[in-house]
Amino acid sequence: MAEMDRMARIKAEIVYPASLLPETLEDLIVRLDYLDNRAVALAAAHEIRDQIYSEGLILAVKKAIQGINRRDCLSSVSQAARAREDRLLRLRDSDGRAKARR
Repeated sequence: MAEMDRMARIKAEIVYPASLLPETLEDLIVRLDYLDNRAVALAAAHEIRDQIYSEGLILAVKKAIQGINRRDCLSSVSQAARAREDRLLRLRDSDGRAKARR
């Protein structure tokens, strides 16, 4: 279900004329859909070399996927930052004693 939700989010994010979208758009999205933006860029370059789809369509799908990945990453980074704030910092005093502080 999450996969279908992601597919719908990607389709909604694509900025390309609707009349020019091919029926096999989902196949292209599956080929380019990675959570790592570098992997998305490499897959897009590979698709451009294969010349099955137009370069503009590939770049529009790539941009949509990378934008979604960035937005999803921002929420996880903020959770990690909050977890870091709660962690205790272990230090040693000048006399060698272990001390914990926030």
